[in-house]
Amino acid sequence: MSEILTIRLNSDPQELIPWLVWSPAQQAVIASGEAETLTQLADYATERDVVALADSAALTLTSVTIPAGSERQLETVLPFLLEDDLAQDVDLLHLALLAKQGDRAEVAIVEHRIMQRWLEELGDAGLVLRRLVPDCLCLPLHDEGFSAAKLNQRCCFVLMPIMVQCRRKLVADVDCQPQRNP
Repeated sequence: MSEILTIRLNSDPQELIPWLVWSPAQQAVIASGEAETLTQLADYATERDVVALADSAALTLTSVTIPAGSERQLETVLPFLLEDDLAQDVDLLHLALLAKQGDRAEVAIVEHRIMQRWLEELGDAGLVLRRLVPDCLCLPLHDEGFSAAKLNQRCCFVLMPIMVQCRRKLVADVDCQPQRNP
């Protein structure tokens, strides 16, 4: 199994970029640190899968009911289902379908300009992503209480029962439920 370079993509381009290399064979972090630019991580990406964690401060994670008969055109219908609940023009937003179960769809939303910046910076550094995951969905789950992590002087929280299975979906390709942005 290939080692994995995990990089956190920050909403603020001036912040340091936390990163680590995980070895499944050793079941351990074998390198970690903070970089000023993604280009500094190019050597670590050689012969490794690259996973990026999207800063949840830049995201909205939500759930929407899928109208009957709309399942096949969900990608087309999704912006219209969400536009009344969003404070921005849906044309300025990138929507990613995380999961669909029955008549519910779980969606991650980020501004196009932020997503474009992340993709351009990754491309300029020669990094090819295997997966992009909201950072808050990587925190451990607890039946009661919450999980928290401090990254770049900000806290990221996961509250139960708001999120039940989303982490498994993004890490292991299993169906998920919604996580709200703290």
